[in-house]
Amino acid sequence: MNHGHSRPRPCLSSASLTAEVKIADDYTLKSISAYRDGRTDTLIDFDNTPGPVLDVPAFYKDWQFAQEVQLLVEKERLQGVFGVYYLNGRATGAFDTVAGNVDFTIYTDGNVKTESIAAFGDVSYDLTDRVQLSAGLRWTKDNKTGTVLRTQYLSIRSPAFGNPDALYLDPRSDYTNSRSFEKFTPRISLSFQPVDDVNLYASWGRGFKSGGFDMRGDVKSTPATVDGYRPESIDSYEAGLKGLPRPHAVPERGRLLFALQGSASDDPGADDDTGGHCLLRRQCRQGHHLWCRGRASRRAVA
Repeated sequence: MNHGHSRPRPCLSSASLTAEVKIADDYTLKSISAYRDGRTDTLIDFDNTPGPVLDVPAFYKDWQFAQEVQLLVEKERLQGVFGVYYLNGRATGAFDTVAGNVDFTIYTDGNVKTESIAAFGDVSYDLTDRVQLSAGLRWTKDNKTGTVLRTQYLSIRSPAFGNPDALYLDPRSDYTNSRSFEKFTPRISLSFQPVDDVNLYASWGRGFKSGGFDMRGDVKSTPATVDGYRPESIDSYEAGLKGLPRPHAVPERGRLLFALQGSASDDPGADDDTGGHCLLRRQCRQGHHLWCRGRASRRAVA
């Protein structure tokens, strides 16, 4: 089948359904369902010349279904949400890397199947009229199966992208593997309103992103690529003040914000970009990255 095209041709379809029912005065049951699928055929011309000096014809397609059920709680001093989440999906893609000057092509084909389940709860409680405590916990488990094929041809383009006479050389990757990733991720925050229109707050939370499989990995040069890449987790924290710059100010004309933010990642290769607000960054003994950010601003509206 010829997947090559001279320009991107994306196609996307989706549908969603949200329903809720009040099961008691303080409790609401909510359902969120969603489905999407998409496909894109494209040709990436890296050299921007008429000939195929360095071209990448490619196609990508994916589909996913997600279902979430929530129980919403609204009481005088307590608000909360509890729920479960399910996702099932598949992402597929293939592309040629064409070096036309030497009649050489690397064909890459892969897909990743993902099944994810999660359970979560998040509660906010008014300790007093001016102090609120919030806490949440989420459990996530992702199951992923990756299939990767990477081969070489002595030709311009592979059979999958329009050249049935391409001379097959050897496979660089050809495997299927499965992995599971599981994590608990908590969060907690405390806010205090000393006076009207001023809020002091502090929060901490842990984030998680599961690992997976890289279809561009070359097993012959890097055998460990069959094991996929590892998951990431990050601890983030923030403390700050939000409010109006003076009593009885008009909210739309100006606000004062001061915040200290930071994060610590368990991935030594995590991105070091701190967005230009870095006050402190150090590399921990365990290989963690840690940085803190401070920012004060006032926004005025004419």
